[in-house]
Amino acid sequence: MQVYIVYMSDKPKEEVSTSPLHLNMLEKVISSSTKQSQLHSSKVSTALLVILKSLPQHLASDSILPTESPSTGPNPATLTGFAPWLLSVAASSINRKFLTKVRLGNNKIFEGIHVNPFDPKNKTFPLIYGLNAPNSEDKVRGAYSRFCRRDSLDKKLVNGKTVYCDSNVIGQGPFLAGAAGFIGRGRVFGDPSFILPLPGTYLNYNEASEVYKYLVTGSKPIATTYRSEEVTDTQSPYIPSFSSRGPNPITPNLLKINPEAEFAYGADLINPVKALFPGLVYDADELDYVRFLCGEGYSNDEILVYNRE
Repeated sequence: MQVYIVYMSDKPKEEVSTSPLHLNMLEKVISSSTKQSQLHSSKVSTALLVILKSLPQHLASDSILPTESPSTGPNPATLTGFAPWLLSVAASSINRKFLTKVRLGNNKIFEGIHVNPFDPKNKTFPLIYGLNAPNSEDKVRGAYSRFCRRDSLDKKLVNGKTVYCDSNVIGQGPFLAGAAGFIGRGRVFGDPSFILPLPGTYLNYNEASEVYKYLVTGSKPIATTYRSEEVTDTQSPYIPSFSSRGPNPITPNLLKINPEAEFAYGADLINPVKALFPGLVYDADELDYVRFLCGEGYSNDEILVYNRE
């Protein structure tokens, strides 16, 4: 089987650039003996056609083209790899999850997620709300700093403190501002855990609301974030909350049998063995696709982009 890698580069305005990591992976996968013609770029249209700029027609007709599921879920109709000849690949959970507890000064303990490898050694830190620590030098307002984004926090105010944030941050903002830790708000089922650069946890809305009440009513609020514990996830496997979902935004009657499908599960989540033999669901040839495009109202010129015969 011939494998083709389609590299889509970074998303615009991302806080963290992943290009160096991606390029390093490409260098390892594609050896020096690999022909340049085997690496192809692509562009995705707003319709059903995915146009390969340099992929030869005879290879396009005999290849399986997997596409990455975008991380724009869980709202309906957010998937982009919805053409019937594309195999969309999405993330799935493992059978473990990492729980991180935080104890407040009133001795209440709440359990969130994220991978926190740091041992607090029973040390407590002052607790501050990100809204009350805006980076005034850069004219940041509390309405923005409450989300603890990068460069939004006042370093003098949050230094050595645990910051309460109204979002799921992975710690970059509080870490760069010199905070001792953070507590994120807004966790829902299926949210993933991240490895953090500082002690932190991510709570659901109810638990985070309790932390907020303590924060605004306590005279000197404090918190301790404990080292993460690994437990078995009895609800696994499932699709994470960020994975894009169906239905197909152009042809809603066309089901995609893959991990970003309408009901947020793929074939391998139902029966991993039978997923290797999907049966008639994938038994479609080029003529079937041409007929499908004709039925959807595509012009001859548009269909020729897909099939020049």
